Amino acid sequence: MSRQRAPIWQLRVYVANWKTRSALTVANLERICDQSVPGHYRIQIVDLLKHPERCQKDGILALPTVVRYFPGPERRVIGTLSDTQAAIAALELDAMK
Repeated sequence: MSRQRAPIWQLRVYVANWKTRSALTVANLERICDQSVPGHYRIQIVDLLKHPERCQKDGILALPTVVRYFPGPERRVIGTLSDTQAAIAALELDAMK
């Protein structure tokens, strides 16, 4: 009998420099992930001031933007994620519970 393993949620946060809104967004995302998918997530931070080519390549229109790219389908949220329940629903972090 095999057990199905929980996926490792892959998220990307697009920011411009490490300002207050960026830090708040990352902190909120970490808190939300710890609450929703503890131990089963990875967060990558992309600073668009250091990597401006990613803006067009990844289709980023506003900052900060959080993208859940695995498991698919991709989900995007713009803002600091201050509304926890709305962020969980938008990123569908509760989909596999």
